[in-house]
Amino acid sequence: MHPQCMLGFIRCVAAVRSCHCRDPTAILVCLEHHSLFPKAQICIAKNLPDLESCKEKAAYVRAVMAAIVLFAGGVCDIQELVGCLQRPTSPMSLMDISEMLYCTATLLYAMRENGVQISNRTDLQPTSEQQQILNHALTPGERVKIVAFAGTGKTSTLIQYARKWSHLHFLYLAFNKTIAKQASQLFPDNVKCKTIHSLAYTEVGKHYRRKLNLGSLTSYLVSFALSNRQGQSPFIRGKSVVQTLAAFFASADVSIAVDHTPIWCKNHRGEKVLVEQREKQIIVEEAKEIWSKMQTLSPTGEMAHRMTHDGYLKLWQLQKPSLSEYDVILVDEAQDCTPAVMDIVLSQPCGVILVGDPHQQIYTFRGAVNTLSEVPHSRIFYLTQSFRFGSEIAYVGATILDVSKGVRKKTLVGNKQESDVSGVGVEGTVAHLSRTNKTVFEDAVKLTCGDTPAKIHLLGGLKAFGLEKIHDLWKLLHPELRLEIKDPFIKKWAEKGLASIKDYADKAEDKQLEIKIAIVETYWDRIPELVERITRCHVLAPKKAGRNHVPVRLMEVHFAFGLWGLAGLEALLFRASAGLLRRRRKKGVQARLPSRALLLVKRIERTVFIVTV
Repeated sequence: MHPQCMLGFIRCVAAVRSCHCRDPTAILVCLEHHSLFPKAQICIAKNLPDLESCKEKAAYVRAVMAAIVLFAGGVCDIQELVGCLQRPTSPMSLMDISEMLYCTATLLYAMRENGVQISNRTDLQPTSEQQQILNHALTPGERVKIVAFAGTGKTSTLIQYARKWSHLHFLYLAFNKTIAKQASQLFPDNVKCKTIHSLAYTEVGKHYRRKLNLGSLTSYLVSFALSNRQGQSPFIRGKSVVQTLAAFFASADVSIAVDHTPIWCKNHRGEKVLVEQREKQIIVEEAKEIWSKMQTLSPTGEMAHRMTHDGYLKLWQLQKPSLSEYDVILVDEAQDCTPAVMDIVLSQPCGVILVGDPHQQIYTFRGAVNTLSEVPHSRIFYLTQSFRFGSEIAYVGATILDVSKGVRKKTLVGNKQESDVSGVGVEGTVAHLSRTNKTVFEDAVKLTCGDTPAKIHLLGGLKAFGLEKIHDLWKLLHPELRLEIKDPFIKKWAEKGLASIKDYADKAEDKQLEIKIAIVETYWDRIPELVERITRCHVLAPKKAGRNHVPVRLMEVHFAFGLWGLAGLEALLFRASAGLLRRRRKKGVQARLPSRALLLVKRIERTVFIVTV
């Protein structure tokens, strides 16, 4: 089908008024369960933004159903669509579904009878920036960078590139398992979608499956594995060793050295001091001992000696792996790659395309370097035309990048769809993004109070958020109650109390634990009641919540990255008054934005985002 015919078909179906969409919100929730829903959503957002933002939501729902029908690869996809529309929460009857499909089939039949070729391909008209990328013939050993601003269609560009150069075999490296799974549904058959850790596990990690540490290496675990010696607290030593190992795992280096040790540490009085050279040498030796025992294949009860995910990735990198079966490697979110990952990728003889946005780097704390700035390249392309939001949001984002980072050569450009940066008349799902989990907890408390508490959903669930751990920490304040402490780590502090575990968190610089302790110290004896209330108001699966109970979604911004195209918000997380920015610019000083702001952005993928800093 010609791209314009495909879009015309979707518009035509969207314009058909019927009684089928009595509750479009509920129908949309059901459609989200279809495997082709993300693809249909991207197609409409990119090419028909007026439908996505139209006031009549029923038209958007009909457009989504039409797009799913067009993308269907066979009867199974249509059966899946019928199954989604027959879910218990769907207001559509079987008669409604049959009539909708009959009308759609009639229109498709009429198009075929009039000589319109029907296809489910998504190769719609690319922008001039995208076309330059598509026309570039990558040669073996070539390193190409694509700097893609927020919502500029980098994924669709890569899909079209792989489709155009279909004789080549591609490896698409995604940042996490969820993105890799979604990508595998969108990319053509000549592309393998993987995470770097899945590749490393297949070659190395599987040998350690009986002694894997599924969590992370902590200061507490390491402190008990270190031999006794005079000097620093074991927790401070444990923290230094953990930091050293983390730096080594992230680096491209072959052995642990002084350069991997931390520059600063806390002394026994909690003061931040420089680490002496003699102490650094000791830290290196202790880290080497832990690393050596991690590499042994025999099972162990010592948690500090179990292999971590970053550990087996490091081992794989040191083995100089070959990915010779691929002609091209596509690295998504390249700005957040570690030197170890880049060493694996750049040592391959095939062509490499690095894609990302240096202004959206959020994982420096995990050893990531800004690959898009540091790695040499033979060619660089830019994607600046955003399909995600209109000119109003694009202007705010471009202004903040200009003021705070001096980005002037390339400007983020919005599309024609309506968008604003205000809090007037907003509708749809609400998502609260916070810098820390303490603010997430505070938002949950506010939203669940009163006679009509809101339904909420904590991203990842209550366990991942650590709500039970917060309750366990409160129990340390009341040993006389002899309450059961469920978390094994917190249970070890039952006799010493909250003050001792707080001292450990401070010395070990365990930020997540410090945040949970701060929550307990803020709310004290209200903790049990608040934990019970948040648990009661929490919805496990937002998609299954039902049309009358759409939850407010609460999350820390790092974990929300990419879920709703949040790249569009990364530049908007901080907002300063125009007067402050002007004054600082006149003085020639880089603008520093306030430490706390509230920003409400309307209509990005039908979700309202409230960002608190």
